[in-house]
Amino acid sequence: MLLRIPLDIRLLLACSAVFGYAISYSGIYLFHILALIWLCLTATRLLSGYKVNAEKSGYIHVFLLIWVYSIISVLWHPDMAVWLRYQFYFLCGILTVLSVYQYCGDEENLDRVFLFCGVLLILNLAIGFLESLSLIRYPLSPYSKYIGYFGYNGVALGDITEHVLNVISTKPTGFNYNPNNFGFVTLLIAPFLFFHKQKAISFIGMAVCTWILVAIGSKAHFIAFLCMLLFLPFYYKNILIRVATVFAIMAVFLVLLALPYIIDLSSVPTLSRMYSSVEHLRLGMSLIISGDIDPTYSTAKRAFTYAFGLKELFDTNGFGVGFGGIEARLTEMDFKIKSFHFFFLQLLVDFGVYFFVIFIVLYFSMIEKLRRLSLRISSERISYYSKSASLSLFVAIPASLAPSGVHYILTYYLIIGFALSILKVGNKYN
Repeated sequence: MLLRIPLDIRLLLACSAVFGYAISYSGIYLFHILALIWLCLTATRLLSGYKVNAEKSGYIHVFLLIWVYSIISVLWHPDMAVWLRYQFYFLCGILTVLSVYQYCGDEENLDRVFLFCGVLLILNLAIGFLESLSLIRYPLSPYSKYIGYFGYNGVALGDITEHVLNVISTKPTGFNYNPNNFGFVTLLIAPFLFFHKQKAISFIGMAVCTWILVAIGSKAHFIAFLCMLLFLPFYYKNILIRVATVFAIMAVFLVLLALPYIIDLSSVPTLSRMYSSVEHLRLGMSLIISGDIDPTYSTAKRAFTYAFGLKELFDTNGFGVGFGGIEARLTEMDFKIKSFHFFFLQLLVDFGVYFFVIFIVLYFSMIEKLRRLSLRISSERISYYSKSASLSLFVAIPASLAPSGVHYILTYYLIIGFALSILKVGNKYN
């Protein structure tokens, strides 16, 4: 049930989701405090006889249904502690989605969420960009010498070699603690920058995003970035613009192909690592298919993890191992990689084939509805929001290969809530 509470606590909660752990102490986030206040206000109003008005949204109902199934999965989950942790992650995610969806009842509030959260996300990119130049380091970054003052254990800078110290000194983390998490969030933001009507903002924004992704040097981020480029033509209605976009993408790919012959990639380790992504993807898939895996190096470790997860799924006859169950099984095996590192495949293994099919069909349905809305709606702003959110949700799929998990990245839930709100407001134009 979605309550129409005329309080800006929902906007504050959405904004705090951008910060996540970046404003916290020892695991207690500003987001957690605001979420608790919102829940208390909601409970108080219900107890005082406040009338409940339910917004119609099949997507919201399905998300809640999947959450109920994740709760029931405790009956066969291998580790209660992991199950509880994942339930907390999911609860925070659902509250983020609902806070945005409830608040954005009209275009004005949709603009307000975009403005406030957008400014904070740009601030996140700016901090990450400066970190990549070794000009600053966010105090709660694991690479910061001040992180201990906030109740966290960071990297022991005094115990690492000078070479490693030089490498991590340019690894940006922004508000997201881990470089891979930050890269994932950067890719979520990129479509909103690319489609911006102000070309200067679009150009500078994409340049900063590209710089950050190169500084991080993740193979998965590189693949996700290429996927984003490939799907750009589908977001233009004008055939001439669509053709021009195709040629522009071809030019970008030609530059990428020529780059190894122009510069020595070994002089830029992060760029060299990104260029190896296609070969590592091919190798990983062949290892999974063959089953002949020696998990002694990065790609083989990932391949072993995914193959192990699929085996666990088959052993449950397709019902899944429970939300967070594959992490519990990897921990139980004492495998070096405890996290699954591919959110959407983890959903398949955890929730099982049946609920995953429901989720993924609705997920792509939301992406396609947003894309179509962007092409037909008269409102320029709603069109911009729609195409940006659609591409952002699509890019999240390959980009989720990089982080240890997406279930705890609140910005992702923020995008989902914003996307659902766009569809709600956009339907009023019909």
